[in-house]
Amino acid sequence: MHEKYRHGVSKLALIAIIVVIAAIAIGAGTYYFTVLPRAQIKNPDTIIVATIGEPETLDPAWAYDTASGEVIFNIYDTLIFFDKEHVDKFVPMIAEKVPSVENGLIKDNGMTIIFPIRKGIKTHDGGEITPEDVEYSFERAIVQERDGGPTWMLLEPLLGVGALEELGDISDPSQAAKIAEMIDKAIEVEGDNVVFHLAEPFPTTVFFQILSQSWSSIVDKECAVKNGAWPGTWDNWVDYHNPEVPELQETDCGSGPFMLERWEHGKEVSLIRFDDYFLGPAKIKRAVIKRVDEWSTRKLMFLKGDADIVYVPMQHAKEIEGAEGVRVVKNLPTLQVDAIFFTFEVDPKSPYIGSGKLDGNGIPPDFFKDVNLRKAFAYAFDYDTYIREAWFGEAEHIPGPIPKGLPGFNPDQPKYTYDLKKAEEYFKKALNGEV
Repeated sequence: MHEKYRHGVSKLALIAIIVVIAAIAIGAGTYYFTVLPRAQIKNPDTIIVATIGEPETLDPAWAYDTASGEVIFNIYDTLIFFDKEHVDKFVPMIAEKVPSVENGLIKDNGMTIIFPIRKGIKTHDGGEITPEDVEYSFERAIVQERDGGPTWMLLEPLLGVGALEELGDISDPSQAAKIAEMIDKAIEVEGDNVVFHLAEPFPTTVFFQILSQSWSSIVDKECAVKNGAWPGTWDNWVDYHNPEVPELQETDCGSGPFMLERWEHGKEVSLIRFDDYFLGPAKIKRAVIKRVDEWSTRKLMFLKGDADIVYVPMQHAKEIEGAEGVRVVKNLPTLQVDAIFFTFEVDPKSPYIGSGKLDGNGIPPDFFKDVNLRKAFAYAFDYDTYIREAWFGEAEHIPGPIPKGLPGFNPDQPKYTYDLKKAEEYFKKALNGEV
């Protein structure tokens, strides 16, 4: 397995019939941006980002894509956030402190986690963030739980399930009421604190990583409710479950460093500085994220100074590195894994297995079921060359599917290496020596 680095501007289930042979855990991002004298900058008070695609939504409880997250991270704040380049260390944001056993905010063997909430954090809608807003934000996300969304990450530690339907039939009023009670008890306000009651033992670091993501953003309840979101009551919560469209699709109910100025779909999202931000106003007045799908156009914008930050596909990285006025920041960690898999049962109709027999013109559909065959391929893979040529050295060979920063990562775990003698040995063992 390898740990790789993603090029861009934006801030994990093995299927039973599939086995991993080689993987790349995305461990860092690479950012390209221009560094020019202020006098040469065309828009010195504006950062212009040229990237691909556009956000799906600005609703934190709905968003599960990086384009949405990029905007949400700037409009909203979370209780805690990652400490710079560390994915396993955190700093307080809306919370006054990062809970720990040492400061008394993690109790009951990690089953109770307490977050003291800062006072005086102003919102874009004119209010202030309260503990009730924090409680509402997480309960609303769980209530909404749309198909294909990110809420399963909150459900597992807080309710012990991957979906609310596992708790009962929500169409049955009595069962829906019991589920509502469980949600309500999982997150509670106690004075100036918000208390999370975990349903089962759960790694604290992973829980904190979940709380640091865009889907854990804190929304201004009053703002959300007046814009049609769940009102925070339990008698009709089912009506707000799994909606067809996001409740806060283009609504800004945040307290982050920037406010939504406009969203021109298919073109750009413009954010303007929030001068009352609790950590102080941003150094720039405006940020504009432009959708520019064509690489050649993005490249030209970047080199001419019309874009300050640009998404660079890996295959084009060398076109930018070394250019005058360009700064490259590498090794920014993420928690993501890419992998190469073998399918145990290939569709017999697949054109990729040829004759469907081991006759020199194809392979049988169950070809990769043989463990010796899989081991042979694993030893036949030239990891170092792949890292060097496909990822320009911006990757790390790691021993398993768990990336650095997650509980369970073991740097001393044995891993496959490029060894043609072992590959030959296992090929001879595979399929009774018929390979």
